[in-house]
Amino acid sequence: LKNASQATKNIDYQIKFDSAGNDIKEMISKDLTHVIKKSLSHLETRAKSELRGLESELRDVKQEIMRTTDLRSEAEASLNQHEQRLEKIHEAYRTERKDMNKQCSESISAIEETELHIHRTRTARATELRVSEQKIQEIEE
Repeated sequence: LKNASQATKNIDYQIKFDSAGNDIKEMISKDLTHVIKKSLSHLETRAKSELRGLESELRDVKQEIMRTTDLRSEAEASLNQHEQRLEKIHEAYRTERKDMNKQCSESISAIEETELHIHRTRTARATELRVSEQKIQEIEE
């Protein structure tokens, strides 16, 4: 009751019994009906009021939790959509890069083949030219 007395303006709820009293009012040190009961009623009213305030605050907190949970769910869904979109972009990039590398390799092979063909043709023409020049010299001699 001492902690309760702090909540009710430091009213002292300590009751002393005196068995030497002649009637009940003399045996009990406080007026139970007018002082103690009135103070306890006041304490109960304050406790109920505070409880209502706390319940209201609890409802507000629960609503805020629900709101932030909803926002979190929306953000997670949005994040998942973005991640899926990013993965599709990455896959398209990898496919395009693979195709371009393949085309590049094919182009390099074609260029090397053409250069080899040119080199063979030049060599063959140079050989033919030498043979022709030798024949011309033989004819002139």
